[in-house]
Amino acid sequence: MKKKFLLPSILAACAAVASNAQEVVFDFTDPTSLSGLEFKPMTLTELRSAKYINESDTKEKDRCYKSGNNHVLIIDGETISKDGVSFSVSNPDIYKDYPRFFFGLIGKTYPPEPAAENFYCDLRWYKTQVLEINAPEGKKIEKIVMSATSGDNPKRANGNTIVQTEGGKQTISDDKTLNEWVADSESEISTVVYKASADSPTQMAYSLSVTLADAGSGSAITEINAADSAAPVEYYNLTGVRQNGDTLVPGVYVRRQGSKAQKFIVK
Repeated sequence: MKKKFLLPSILAACAAVASNAQEVVFDFTDPTSLSGLEFKPMTLTELRSAKYINESDTKEKDRCYKSGNNHVLIIDGETISKDGVSFSVSNPDIYKDYPRFFFGLIGKTYPPEPAAENFYCDLRWYKTQVLEINAPEGKKIEKIVMSATSGDNPKRANGNTIVQTEGGKQTISDDKTLNEWVADSESEISTVVYKASADSPTQMAYSLSVTLADAGSGSAITEINAADSAAPVEYYNLTGVRQNGDTLVPGVYVRRQGSKAQKFIVK
């Protein structure tokens, strides 16, 4: 039997994107909102028809597939952007078919032709997987909130995902449905890296909110730049473990000097 997918219906609608917003909100609850996001290196259209190799069992699989009455879109290797803010979720230990967007059926009866209004959506990642959030050029990140509750949709949890980036305070609600990080008052952080714990169950978010401010604003910009230039350079891998800069093997790393952090690739 030929598979029917939810995502073709998503492409018919585009969410409005605010310009020059200080708070950028990725709302995953409505599947049509994905069409308002920018996907790279593959577009959403390309992604939904692509295949990938699941390295845990070396099998080639569809990135977009039906799972019971639900639908799944694998986003490993993708960067997703809105209003200059981008995020990506990497899967270093190749656990299961993650990270993914999950489209859950609303109601008990599966529709003859799946459409966006029949499904809710959430973002899902898993143990040891790394979530990275980047601000646009000239901006710093002041606050990030991940919420795992949304209306009548099932309550989720994302409290096993811990910030690896220094320079802020993380607060997690008792029920682990709200994961909040606030930068220190003097920070100039443009990249925030999270990692799910090794024993983490599936982590989920219905929304991701990023609050921005102008980087280096005010009269202190000269002092900040001078302090950064004098600070020692530190290197970290994407799981937050410090590395020796003289012996880096090929891969993706974070270079930190003072209050500035920047991702780079060693080939």
